[in-house]
Amino acid sequence: MLDINDLIFDELRVAQKKATHLVVLGTVFVLFCHFYVVEPYFHFKEREKVAEATLPSIEQKLENINSNIIEIKKISTEMSSTLADIEGEIDRFPDLLRDKLTEIQAVLKNRRTFPQSEAMPNIQTNQMQLQQPHPTVSSLMLPRDIVTFEQGVQWYFEDWFQYFSDKIDRTLVIPLKEITGIIEVKGADQLGEKAKTAIKRIRTHIHEIDPNFWRHYSGVGSKTDVAHQLKMQFTSSFRPINEEINHIIKQAEDAKGSLTKEHDGISKEMKAARNNIANLSKRIEIIESPFGRLPLDLTDLILMFPFLIAAILVVFSMTVNKYTGFYLCQKVGKTQADKAIVNMLSGSWCLPPYKNAMGRILLTLWFGLYTVIYIREGTLILMRSDMLAAFANATISIKPYLFKIFFCLGFGVICGAAVSVIRSDHRIKKGVEMGDAAL
Repeated sequence: MLDINDLIFDELRVAQKKATHLVVLGTVFVLFCHFYVVEPYFHFKEREKVAEATLPSIEQKLENINSNIIEIKKISTEMSSTLADIEGEIDRFPDLLRDKLTEIQAVLKNRRTFPQSEAMPNIQTNQMQLQQPHPTVSSLMLPRDIVTFEQGVQWYFEDWFQYFSDKIDRTLVIPLKEITGIIEVKGADQLGEKAKTAIKRIRTHIHEIDPNFWRHYSGVGSKTDVAHQLKMQFTSSFRPINEEINHIIKQAEDAKGSLTKEHDGISKEMKAARNNIANLSKRIEIIESPFGRLPLDLTDLILMFPFLIAAILVVFSMTVNKYTGFYLCQKVGKTQADKAIVNMLSGSWCLPPYKNAMGRILLTLWFGLYTVIYIREGTLILMRSDMLAAFANATISIKPYLFKIFFCLGFGVICGAAVSVIRSDHRIKKGVEMGDAAL
């Protein structure tokens, strides 16, 4: 039958080994979990959250730029077509004027032959001319105050170029103004001014044309020469606008490319964050806690990690108290030789009575480390309102308000464990002193 002293000493040794096991393996477990799983998890979650919040705005900007580019290219294509159309009309102007000369002569001759046929006032002549897409043979109406052939030709020339100016304003200037409202890029706000400048240059050129140009079909100053010079003036006047529109399209394409690159980068960042979170789950398989293997998945471990820290400290304080009781049984009332044997075969830096102040400092730092990690973990969860919601589907589910209550209780338990260890040290000192006094 075992002696009672041997039994107590065996239990003392078991308590000592358990306390050392909790300190060493517990520290490894806490540091490993915190820096290898928990901190990375919240870091990757934050990156994922930022990416998810940023992607919709980037996608919306991309969609807007795509639609803007399509609209600008459409306007540019229509403008190019209009420019070509107007240049074609200018090319055809000499032939058109040649055909109109005979009509003007016929109208004036008919007016002289039948003066009463013009008895009805022609009040709406100018309005009717403006409504016509182009003066034609059937719609030619000379104003009543034109009585000579030269006046008729000059009227037709000015009327044709008024139509020409109105068409430029309607088919070029107004669409160009729309580009300014479509996209905000450098140069878009200058299109309107450049269009006005182009029209001003063309009108100035028209005013400088010799009124008698129509008398000659070829040569300098003739109808063909006037049309050629007008076409050159028209092309040179609108060339800066063409170049500006191409520049605007390039800016929009560059902005699209930059946003596409940013979008792809954020997408990759979010995908990488999710992959890293998935890899964290695999890390749990190699974690060994002071209590053995933990049947927890990633979210369960993060949710329960603060309480595992508190549990380690509570078990440690209970082990210290158990060790204290057996230690007092072995020390009190024993001879100096027995006490020496107990001191040699038992004791640890993390157990009272501490050999020196360094033991108390190390144990205080150990408790402090656990407390800081405990607070850090709880704060990470509580500061992110979406975190507890994400844990709702975990195997171990805790309501947000219950987590807050348990977190506060856990902090109180840690403080209680620290007080218990301090009291154990005082118990040993007091017990040894009373035992020595009794002897």
